Amino acid sequence: AADLLWDYRGWTDVMRNDFRSWVRTLGESALDTPADGAGSEQNKYNWKLAMVGVSAGFLEHKRLLNAAVQEHIDRLPTWIGAPGSKFDGVMLLERGRIEPKGGLFYSNYAIKAMLHLAAVAWVNGIDLYRAENRKAPGATLEHALDTYVGFNTNPKTWTFTPTNGIGAGLYGAWEWAHLHLGKPAYLSVVQKQPGGRLAPMYYGVHTSLTVSGVGD
Repeated sequence: AADLLWDYRGWTDVMRNDFRSWVRTLGESALDTPADGAGSEQNKYNWKLAMVGVSAGFLEHKRLLNAAVQEHIDRLPTWIGAPGSKFDGVMLLERGRIEPKGGLFYSNYAIKAMLHLAAVAWVNGIDLYRAENRKAPGATLEHALDTYVGFNTNPKTWTFTPTNGIGAGLYGAWEWAHLHLGKPAYLSVVQKQPGGRLAPMYYGVHTSLTVSGVGD
């Protein structure tokens, strides 16, 4: 929204500077907030990094974006099952959740947050879809997406926990992955959106922003 309204004449330079300062404070404080409490490594952490990444992208803040990307890579073995493992490609911390919406919903909720960060990283020259941690080779966001295509297009194949499906608000972010990686299977998930296909969110698709090191 800020990108779309940035040139609105009702915003003064003082207002824009205040807004940038607020975004910087938000992003940096989120990055510095330790994970604690029940479920802190679940999708809450994914959304924390998504907020840091979007803040960094808006500010063209290279260090902040790189920090979010590195934290994502560091935690991949905790989040995504490695190829050939018992839970190959499955969201490890979300799969067993039952209440209130089930493991398939929460898996996709975590994936949506990862896609936010991946979209910002992509337009800044970083491929977070295929980034991996050497402790778990192949446990990438792309591998999780490839795994969940089947679950999302046919929820009956999800056998880990009871499920009512993926959740209506979680389909659209897959369009970023389709646009960036070009896999038709990802579009098949978007097309399952109840009520028809939705437009992808503005930032991840339309911005041409590149990190220039502003703000170090």
